[in-house]
Amino acid sequence: MVRAAPRSPVGPQAWDQACRDPVTFGGRFMKRWPAWLPALLGLVTGLIYWWMWGAVVPGPAHVDEAAYLLQARILAGGHWVAPGRPLPEFFEQLMVLVTPILAAKYPPGHSLVLALGEVVGAPPAIAIVLLNAATGAFVFLLASRLGGLATGLMAWALWLVAPMNLTYRASYLSNVTTGTLWVVGWWAALEWWKSGARRWLLVLAGCTAWCVITRPLTGLVYALPLSILVAVRIRQRRLWADLGYAAALSVAVLALLPLVNKRTTGRWLEMPWQAYARTYMPFDHLGFGLDSTAAVRTTDPELQRYNRILRRVHRAHTLASLPSIAVNRLSRVLTGTWSSNWPYVMVPFAVVGVLVAPAPAFVGLATAALLGLAHLPYAHIPYWIVYYIEAVPVLAFLSALGIVRLGAAAAGGFLRGSRRGRALLAGCTWVLVGMYLLQAVQGIPARRARIARQHAPYDRFAAHLARIPDAKALVFIRYARDHVVFRSLIVNEPDLQHARIWVAHDRGTENGRLLALAPERVAYLYDQAHDTLLTVAPARGEPAQ
Repeated sequence: MVRAAPRSPVGPQAWDQACRDPVTFGGRFMKRWPAWLPALLGLVTGLIYWWMWGAVVPGPAHVDEAAYLLQARILAGGHWVAPGRPLPEFFEQLMVLVTPILAAKYPPGHSLVLALGEVVGAPPAIAIVLLNAATGAFVFLLASRLGGLATGLMAWALWLVAPMNLTYRASYLSNVTTGTLWVVGWWAALEWWKSGARRWLLVLAGCTAWCVITRPLTGLVYALPLSILVAVRIRQRRLWADLGYAAALSVAVLALLPLVNKRTTGRWLEMPWQAYARTYMPFDHLGFGLDSTAAVRTTDPELQRYNRILRRVHRAHTLASLPSIAVNRLSRVLTGTWSSNWPYVMVPFAVVGVLVAPAPAFVGLATAALLGLAHLPYAHIPYWIVYYIEAVPVLAFLSALGIVRLGAAAAGGFLRGSRRGRALLAGCTWVLVGMYLLQAVQGIPARRARIARQHAPYDRFAAHLARIPDAKALVFIRYARDHVVFRSLIVNEPDLQHARIWVAHDRGTENGRLLALAPERVAYLYDQAHDTLLTVAPARGEPAQ
């Protein structure tokens, strides 16, 4: 029988114990790590995920990534939005408003981070690499603090090879930013609870507020458990002045939301995604069943294909089907954390981890559970589980803690029973974990190849664009019948007037209308089915013979 490590009930006293004496929960497996170890693990993390990306400066592989990058370029140019497109039906880009202004539908937090790379002359991918490196370092720091050095290393290894991370962290998706904010904020919470230093409360407030302006629902989920702890501690120590500073910082960051709303939608309280949904996909909101409200703009064939897919998802997302949806999502999150067949092995370790976990770990566990519950009213494609990537460090820590405690059975102190039985259990534990890590590492090249296949349409198209010799060009895109709608090649330029290449939808005989607006541009047609770039007759907008 597993004997839990001594701890107070979850509450202020348990937090005091964990913050004052973290070695209590690490036992003799907690040793002071070298100062360079977190940085080394962070560096390894960043490099591995960068390698998974498959390019030094990778492009977007998904329509959401392209939208975030566009918004980052607009912000790096010193503007909240860019001018709207002439003849917007040619420039309609999924997840982007193209008229009367040009802007991504997303809140500004993640794009502001990506824009830093543009501002300093580095590609936005560097920002992603640094975020991944920071997350890896803090996953180790948190797990080591709460469970000991062996637990920290194991948690970092399990988190690093989690299929969900390998799939989504090599991308420009905003969950990379929120994942970093979660673990940095949790570390700041532990430090502030221990020392009471104002700077740590400010770090926590900044992480929470930035999470809200990046992914509002995810940020609110993150803030709820922490706000209770902060309120308790503030009242205990009467740190009212510190609370005022933290509130001021939070308000300053959160004020970016209504500012961006006003510049994008014209209304302080209307988010860009609300305007986008009303314009293109009114059914895409929290709730159950399919909203039959008609879209304002429906001219884009790619949008029509995209909406047909999402309508099926929303139509099936009903209250009656909610239990099966919840089970399916939980199953996918578990397999996204521990690979397809391994949850049956790893979940019991996580259960042991829960039994012996220190009180602060339950804040993470509660937050992870709230994240799943908060997304239940939202219909999304079943396999698209990036919404839950912030919870992976929690599951990795709990399973690592259970593994280390059971694996230590041979040394005694954690299990009752004969020495031979404890040694057998310890041996089985480490054999299973070794097999899991070996299989996970062996599967990494296959996942890298999958990412490369996702980038292939963009890479082929980018290679054609790079060979265009003209000072100004206009490229019409004619998609193949089997084109994956989630990998749209239409990417707008913030400054259309000075852009060297315009990329637009091929609209057949209507192409001449756009050509008439830009007679100085050499026109091309990209035929995706044959992967060819042909010159276009200016008069009709059709391929030249």
